[in-house]
Amino acid sequence: MSSFDSAERQPRSLSRRAVVGAAAGGVATALGLRAANAAPLSAPTLLRQETTEIRFWHQEVVPKRVEVFQKFIDAFNAENSGIRVVQESQGWDTAFSKLVSALTAGNPPDVMLSLPALTMTMQSRGDIIPVDDIVESVNSQYQFVESQLTPFKYQDATWGVPMWGMTFLLHYRTDLLEEAGVENPPATWAEWLDASTKMTGNGKYGIILPANKNLFTTENFYSVMINTDARIYGPDGKIAFNSPETVEALTFYKDMVKAAAPPDAPSLDWGTWEQALLRGIGASTNGFSSWRQAMDETDLKDNWSAVAQPVKEGGKPGQIHYPNNFMVFKQAEEKIEAIARFTEYMHQPEVNGEWLATMEPTLYLPITETSQQSDSFWSNPVIAAHRAMVEKQLEVLPRGQLYGFEDPGAYNPTVGEFEGSGVLGEIVQRMVIEDLSPQDAADFGQTRIEEVLQLQ
Repeated sequence: MSSFDSAERQPRSLSRRAVVGAAAGGVATALGLRAANAAPLSAPTLLRQETTEIRFWHQEVVPKRVEVFQKFIDAFNAENSGIRVVQESQGWDTAFSKLVSALTAGNPPDVMLSLPALTMTMQSRGDIIPVDDIVESVNSQYQFVESQLTPFKYQDATWGVPMWGMTFLLHYRTDLLEEAGVENPPATWAEWLDASTKMTGNGKYGIILPANKNLFTTENFYSVMINTDARIYGPDGKIAFNSPETVEALTFYKDMVKAAAPPDAPSLDWGTWEQALLRGIGASTNGFSSWRQAMDETDLKDNWSAVAQPVKEGGKPGQIHYPNNFMVFKQAEEKIEAIARFTEYMHQPEVNGEWLATMEPTLYLPITETSQQSDSFWSNPVIAAHRAMVEKQLEVLPRGQLYGFEDPGAYNPTVGEFEGSGVLGEIVQRMVIEDLSPQDAADFGQTRIEEVLQLQ
């Protein structure tokens, strides 16, 4: 991630009332409702009524998701004759390199679906513009969940429009918990470790918990760090990993891996994690929820439930989350009103609810209070079948947190490098494989993160 200074805030766009008034005037003129002394319109004049084209990039390359996007884009285009949205899917593995190439060539998209680290990388490069007016318009109508805005607030401006959320829950086998003699699902760390330990045995593992050098481990371990209020970065921007709070988080994570995780935890990735659950050898997992759809095809489909991530006694409730957002590029500033109309359309509650429920039900969550109550969201068959779980996701969403974005305005421009390096997973992996003490792992982690990010 770039360490360049932030771009200065761009001027706000014209008021929506002025633009709507101008648009209405243009329609009246095209229909011939003109002053009596005006010259008659010629055919070429009518033909010059231009359409604003919006190039929209996103990383949802799964064919079903592309089709869903196109459905709503077509509906928007049909309702807005002066605007034409065109989607282009890139894939996360090539999105950044393609974006940098497009920016270098002076031909970036107008608007792009993004995540906090990528959005703020573009902000630090000076390539995107603030979107406060769009955020304020959506917020005034539908009310954002505040945690979804936090990562995009920086230098008295907002740089991304949240579009949907994703967050962790603790998923567990109800039958195995009962067989283990545990009356209630765990709510505290002590209960979590106890339940996971008791569910381990006879070829089953209490929790499918990774200790690998990958994003999967980063997400799981950072979720534990949230509960102790441990941080990667301190308020001065320096690395603050080696702290008593981090040591406490490492201690709990190591205890959990040793007591209840499978022996291949240091090599677990998303594929092996999901297979362990589908094959019935995993009694619980802490993570996102989309895999529950695959579980519906097994005999275990009725044996799963979910609760909020357990919290350290006296600790901070919370779990990792990812707000997905729209960012707008500088070259598209003259199209900002058209982009605002598209963004607001996608936030209309019934549109938003159906869009997210059909894109990836149980993973993509509405993040405005109004959309969370939309009939189109809750009537989706998959959402309806997992209603209790989805309601729990929405309940914990306000407590979501993300490394480097814990507080409004506290963004550190190296967070993208941190995420992409897998260094947090590397620290956990080394602690488990080499049996380092949590304090030694914290010492190693402090030095290793400083090396990776070239920060002191």
